[in-house]
Amino acid sequence: MNTALPVLAHELRLVLREKTIVLVLGLFLAMTALSCLIGYAGSNAVATAYRLSLDQLTNPGSAPPNPFEHIPALSLQRNLPIYFFLLGSLLAIVLGVSAGLRDRQSRTATLILSRPLRRGAYTGGKIAAVEVALAGCLATSFVLALVLSLVFPPLHLDLGATVRLAVFFGFSWLYLSVFALVGLIGGLRAKSQAMALMGPVSLWVITGFVLPQLTTAIEPTGTLNPVSVNAAGAVSTGIIGQLNTFLGPVSIADTYKRLSSGLLDFGPVTSPGGLWAVNAVPVLILLAVLVITAVLVVRAGLRYSPSEDALV
Repeated sequence: MNTALPVLAHELRLVLREKTIVLVLGLFLAMTALSCLIGYAGSNAVATAYRLSLDQLTNPGSAPPNPFEHIPALSLQRNLPIYFFLLGSLLAIVLGVSAGLRDRQSRTATLILSRPLRRGAYTGGKIAAVEVALAGCLATSFVLALVLSLVFPPLHLDLGATVRLAVFFGFSWLYLSVFALVGLIGGLRAKSQAMALMGPVSLWVITGFVLPQLTTAIEPTGTLNPVSVNAAGAVSTGIIGQLNTFLGPVSIADTYKRLSSGLLDFGPVTSPGGLWAVNAVPVLILLAVLVITAVLVVRAGLRYSPSEDALV
């Protein structure tokens, strides 16, 4: 019984019974589909306008080429990182908080830990369940994006673009795992459901909106652009430039958007050398944050005592 597998299996069975998780997952998949449809609609609108314009010219051969003719099909899905940044983070938080609170709310944590199950295995099973559930959600979204790319000709992807899209989803899993694990910490340690949600949501607001504004001085709505000001090389000087030097590396949301724009063939990140020209330092920082968060989850799980639980 000293294994995390029973906890993992039990948690996965309960995930789809959570109405909140199902609702957020539905919205997440809907936004994935919407990103593909927006890319197709934009491409189709430009192609239609170009074709109609050619019909009005007396000498169509002198017209410039269609501006959408040679752009990468993958770049038409450039809105995916923004939707993942918004709804994906919320989905990850809900998964983590629910996994941490489930046994505490049902008052079964004492019964579970009274069996020959180490707290380390219990916590490991929770972490594995959250990560597997999050990976399953992203895998479903990936399949949906691939299906829509086959349905709409402008979105057709070759093998290289499909690999880049898969790498983007894998990178998104790493990024969203940070919020899922912070949500799990809140679920295991917070004294109320509201407090369990407040911690990871506050982290999301700070990393997604506060830090980008401190390091770039952009408008609040500018954080929802597929490419940040940093990626465009337009970081302000003076105090903003100094803040960017110190806080830029830990702005994981900006790192996520910047590298995602490169993976999706959109933005200046891809210009020097394609996919493998992306700086590895931000990726290592994100991995370090993820490892630290996982260690904190294990620490919270080892310190958790159902007998002292005061969940309200």
